[in-house]
Amino acid sequence: MEGPLSGYDLQQRVARNLGHFQHASFGALYPALGKLRAEGCVNTDRAGETGLAKCTYEITDKGREKFDLELGKTTDGESFRSQFLSAMYFADRLDGGDLERLVDQRLADHREQRRRLLALPLSSMTEGQRFTVRYALARINASIDFLHGEGRAIIASIRRDGY
Repeated sequence: MEGPLSGYDLQQRVARNLGHFQHASFGALYPALGKLRAEGCVNTDRAGETGLAKCTYEITDKGREKFDLELGKTTDGESFRSQFLSAMYFADRLDGGDLERLVDQRLADHREQRRRLLALPLSSMTEGQRFTVRYALARINASIDFLHGEGRAIIASIRRDGY
């Protein structure tokens, strides 16, 4: 929507601007761009003469229509997948030290996410963009608070039970 971008630049923009709720790996991005190109939703332009020419992608009018249509469909619930939660489900199989490292790492990850979100230029963002940042901050802050209380409690419980 913001003009022609290479796949790399698009992935970097997604990571920088949407990373608090969306991830776009190169393994997912390029096939998606290829599909959008085949559907006529993006145009491509190859700069340079070599086989490794930089390809830029630009959304078409059809792509804007599809984008708006897809935005209107986002009414289903949020999906939440977490390797951390999968490991915590089996916390009784971990020893106290491993469990403490797991909780501490998760806390450190959340603090880093919060730091990155707080560094975003909120004043230059749209209201919708500011909403997503505030929403992500609320979830992260709640997770940090929960881990401080419940994370410490499960560590103490596992250690007390001798795991």
